[in-house]
Amino acid sequence: MSRALAVLLTWTLCALLSLPSRSNAASASWPEIVSVSSTGHVAGQGFEPYGGGPGGHTFAISDDARYVGFRASSDDLGGQGRGVYLRDRQSGTTTFQGGVTANGDFNISADGRRLMLLSADPDLDPGVADGNQHCFVKDLTTGDVHLGSRDEAGHVLDARFCAMSGDGNVVAFTPMFTGSGIYLRDMTTNVTTRVAGGRYQLSLSGDGRYLAFGDSGVFVYDSMLGHIQTGPPGSTNNIDTISRDGRYVFIRSNQSLDPGTPCPGPVCSYRWDRVDGTVSFIWAGAGDWSSRDGNTFATGSNGSPRLTTIYDLSHGTQRLAGHTAQGTTGNGDHADSQGLNADGSLMGLSTNSPNFFTSPYTLQVPQLFLTTTTSQADTIAPSVSVLTPAADATFTVGQTVIADYTCTDEHGASGLASCVATADGANVGNGAALPTSSTGGHTFSVVARDTAGNTSTVTHHYVVLAGFTGPVDPPPTVNVSTAGSGVPLTFSLPGDAGLDILASGYPASRNVDCQTFLGQPADAIESTTSTRAGLTYNAGSDTYTYVWKTDRSWSSTCRQLILRFGKNVPSYANAQLAFHFRFR
Repeated sequence: MSRALAVLLTWTLCALLSLPSRSNAASASWPEIVSVSSTGHVAGQGFEPYGGGPGGHTFAISDDARYVGFRASSDDLGGQGRGVYLRDRQSGTTTFQGGVTANGDFNISADGRRLMLLSADPDLDPGVADGNQHCFVKDLTTGDVHLGSRDEAGHVLDARFCAMSGDGNVVAFTPMFTGSGIYLRDMTTNVTTRVAGGRYQLSLSGDGRYLAFGDSGVFVYDSMLGHIQTGPPGSTNNIDTISRDGRYVFIRSNQSLDPGTPCPGPVCSYRWDRVDGTVSFIWAGAGDWSSRDGNTFATGSNGSPRLTTIYDLSHGTQRLAGHTAQGTTGNGDHADSQGLNADGSLMGLSTNSPNFFTSPYTLQVPQLFLTTTTSQADTIAPSVSVLTPAADATFTVGQTVIADYTCTDEHGASGLASCVATADGANVGNGAALPTSSTGGHTFSVVARDTAGNTSTVTHHYVVLAGFTGPVDPPPTVNVSTAGSGVPLTFSLPGDAGLDILASGYPASRNVDCQTFLGQPADAIESTTSTRAGLTYNAGSDTYTYVWKTDRSWSSTCRQLILRFGKNVPSYANAQLAFHFRFR
């Protein structure tokens, strides 16, 4: 096995174990119109279902489905004519983000924070208003716009095609009038690297490590190893997208790339698995869309009615999307898929057919809708993962603690509707600070709901102390100590609350399977003590110390120690300190 393939296999397996972050998605009743202004007016000149370069976008969606970007040619959406608009489904607002030409491409980062624009709009950056297209990255939180199409020396280049990584940190572009080849620019370090050759379709993996591109064939550039991998043979092959983990590349070709299924049409769509080298036939057609996880593919078929087929590539099944258009020969009077969200559970569709959607709007021209890709009953609740605060975590007053949680719905399900976290009843966004200004016990809960109404809740309790000096570390750290030693735990409450501060039956310890602690950080206890076991208070330092006398028979085992406070300390009543141990 080559070193490059070994690295790819290792990295891919790690990536496949990760889940996309989901938070604050708006609830929905499908289908939902997207190409509508903040005041409820539909796009008078309509959603633009075509345009953009090969592999380009007319629709983009953040992982949590809160933000949807689309192209339109309407002044009545609050913008300046043809351009990219951003619909915030949570707030119900639509904002103009920048003008684009008929071939102007765009995309949204997975977290919905960054927007990539292939544009000649002079208002984006007056300093490069030369009438040519450039690749821009806009921070939707701050409004700052950064030019991505620069060469190695920082000189401004025009751009014919442009792509952005899922995290929004890397852009790839090909110049139109100046320079040659493909350029990769890290927007966090402002470093540009030129990739030899390549002129056409571009697609980046989630972290920007892998770049798939077409130039008389299909290629993937590994920016970490500086290696270019050649795809299946065929000079007419073109790439559509590369999956977020860099494993799958979707290809269009007029040649038969799958030995088991000859291409029955003028062009066919395939999925190339870069790990095992296989190429799988999907359907006889092109110009279609894959989910970022690489497991779902959506396409449309010609004729009337116009049907949208969803291919579940991980299970080898296919189904029609939830609605069917009874289209006519009228211009645009049919339904076309415009793209999928990260896991393929939601799809953008353009239509003006009154037989397709029940809508309060009169659709004179095609509009963009968002709908679920499954009509099957969803009875499985979404999953919730809370990394911070850990269960029974311990913090000190004023300590900065950042909430870290995710909500996900199962692949191909109805889709996540909301992911709401609260600390002591107040909403806390993912990445926001937890309340630690007051001592005592606190409750952190995350509630996830999918569009079918299934809910799941995860609750973690944490304690804020006036002071905590160790040497024991709170969860998620596993403390490593010698069995039979005395382990001191030193902490402060608001003053002297006496020695009767613990609930009846505590402290308590219990045996825990050491497998439970796999993957958690470990830290050896710096100091132990030979003093007798029990709780003491030092008025000079205003600290409590509990000495836990461990048993020699606990060697090579793991345990959890719990100190639960009683009613004599009101703000801490029933709150508990919990610590994890592995004994040598």
